[in-house]
Amino acid sequence: MVGYTNAGKTSLMNALTAAGLSARDVPFETLDTTSRCLTRHGGDVLLSDTVGVIRRLPPRLLASFESTLTEIHDATLLVFVVDVGDHERALHVDETRALVDRMGAGDVPRLFVFNKADRLVVPPSTRELDRLAGGDPWVLVSSRDPAATAALEHAILRAARAGEEDVEIVVPYGAARALALVYARCRVVGSDATDEGLRLRVQAAPAVLEQVRVRLEEATQ
Repeated sequence: MVGYTNAGKTSLMNALTAAGLSARDVPFETLDTTSRCLTRHGGDVLLSDTVGVIRRLPPRLLASFESTLTEIHDATLLVFVVDVGDHERALHVDETRALVDRMGAGDVPRLFVFNKADRLVVPPSTRELDRLAGGDPWVLVSSRDPAATAALEHAILRAARAGEEDVEIVVPYGAARALALVYARCRVVGSDATDEGLRLRVQAAPAVLEQVRVRLEEATQ
């Protein structure tokens, strides 16, 4: 999750994962990235709460600030959290986009989450939210609404898994590291013991499957 400071990322993190993180309405309340499994009963999707973007950050702090966001390069999905009630929301979206682009993560798929809908008297039009999202999918939510956060969880899972591949692999019985990687990063939907090893049907992003392939090659050398 990325977004301008005080957009409500940590409140959403708590609502989605019961993380119990401090969500006080002050800048830099979140200084270290925290990750939790998104699905209540375990799974392969990890949700990370990152430090909030802030405008006109002093140059001496910029490098330290950006170092806290290095994990966005490896993200499958960037969840852009926006305080939909903030009158500067368009500026905040532009600031966050610029930061993501500057860090080389501009090509990572995005889901926009327009948060704090419970504070709105008159919701923005669909046309305005489409414009803010710039063609990316979006949802309008409140972290205080269990039905909305449940819908958001499904939207995140659906978006994060959109580019997954369904493949069959055989893991030799002695390849413990490869097997651990498979169970840590993939969804195993079928298994069968064979003479060559454990035949698994797995679903995962192409980048993860490439990591598994490399690990399997190492195991057979």
